[in-house]
Amino acid sequence: MHVLLMDRDGFIGMGVFGFSERAGLHANDLHVLFVPIMSFYGLALVLVMWSRLQISARFIWLGFVTALYLVSALPFIDQLLELLGPPGSRVAWPPYIPPYIAIMNGWTTEKEIIASDMPWAVAWYADRKSLWLPLTVKDFLDLNDYGRLDGRIVGLYLTPVTGNKSFIAEIVKGEYKEWAQFIMRNVSARDFPLKYVTALPMENECVFYSDRDRWTNRED
Repeated sequence: MHVLLMDRDGFIGMGVFGFSERAGLHANDLHVLFVPIMSFYGLALVLVMWSRLQISARFIWLGFVTALYLVSALPFIDQLLELLGPPGSRVAWPPYIPPYIAIMNGWTTEKEIIASDMPWAVAWYADRKSLWLPLTVKDFLDLNDYGRLDGRIVGLYLTPVTGNKSFIAEIVKGEYKEWAQFIMRNVSARDFPLKYVTALPMENECVFYSDRDRWTNRED
């Protein structure tokens, strides 16, 4: 009864705080804590039900217990095969790589602004003002040229948030279709204020456009 009440309270807590839309294990997924003890209760129930069948043949009992353990172990076997398999991409999703986001703090000042498809991460890890990538290049230029943001937009930080999408359906014809050349890193920035570009480490999944070379070490 106590376990059931604890699980109920955990369910209420998860309902209050909710979950993000991304897949995977969440920090507030309290059901994970109840998996072992619930498994023990479930196993005890199965064994009690089996004992009521009063099957005395030992080989049937051993086969039943073996099958029970195999079924219980299937999730763990799947995880083991995943661990022993070929390594996946080192870039997690969302692509939060704090050291390579924080580096933009040294490239810009507090009065300058960085536009990004992931502005919350730039604001948090780089401690810089960040603007959500405007839908059009014209909107970007208007915000920058007329000083509507109380600062110049000196950087454009693009990540797999926009880059890891299907080419035609979501990049060329999608929400940010005007930024397709920037996302694909095939842009001629002659009439665009951010003419300098550098790819960031970790498989070059992210790219940073800037008004000048801000990443080369200089003595002056």
